[in-house]
Amino acid sequence: MAKRSLGEAFLRAMVRQVGRDAGKVMSNQAFGDAHSTPIRMVRSADTSQQYAGKRRSYRHDLDRVVNGDLPSTVGSAKKKLVELENAMEDFLGDLMPISSPREIQVMKSWMYKSRDFIEDVLKIVDKPDVKKLADELLESFDDIKDQAKKRAAELELPVHYESPSSIKNARAKTWVGLLAAFGGAVALASLTVGDGFNKIVPFVALAIVTGVVLMIMGAVEKSAVNTKRSEHKSHVARVLEMKEALGSW
Repeated sequence: MAKRSLGEAFLRAMVRQVGRDAGKVMSNQAFGDAHSTPIRMVRSADTSQQYAGKRRSYRHDLDRVVNGDLPSTVGSAKKKLVELENAMEDFLGDLMPISSPREIQVMKSWMYKSRDFIEDVLKIVDKPDVKKLADELLESFDDIKDQAKKRAAELELPVHYESPSSIKNARAKTWVGLLAAFGGAVALASLTVGDGFNKIVPFVALAIVTGVVLMIMGAVEKSAVNTKRSEHKSHVARVLEMKEALGSW
């Protein structure tokens, strides 16, 4: 696969698998709407070899290639580079949708590890055919990096619209409810048993109940507004961190 096709595969993966939730994806505006798929790989930035007893264990195909045995012939070197290319494409596809700076670090770490693997291959089998494949693969990595940084620059912060009256309405309900409940309680305490007692009590009780209901409604609405504000701040912070992580690559 040439530089252009692997780079395009990366971009297609980003566009195809980015989700809709601004808090879970980098930006719908930058990548478009699409559904996400289950993640099959272990999202770890640790690129070191893993061992289960005396045997190596691998987290995914890319791990198997870059931490596997190095080739010693032209044929095996070319085969390894093709395997690396295919494993990288699968790795990038499985990594989507990118939802945090940590996952960006995962991508960067395995890209660095893959570059080191290519350099090691060339140290052992430095032949024209192998070097040509290696150069094309390294160019494709540069293309992926450039595309990722470009998308990072295009990201816009999530927009949160909040009606100015929403918090005012919540506060108004709380205070009206408090006054109604308190006023009803005071009125009930001041009543004396008499001819009109039984007629007045239901209205006073209704005022108290209505006041309590209004206070609860106001508290719930205010809590909902504060929750949305907090979520928006979290989304903005995450996008800024992801922009920084990609921009500094």
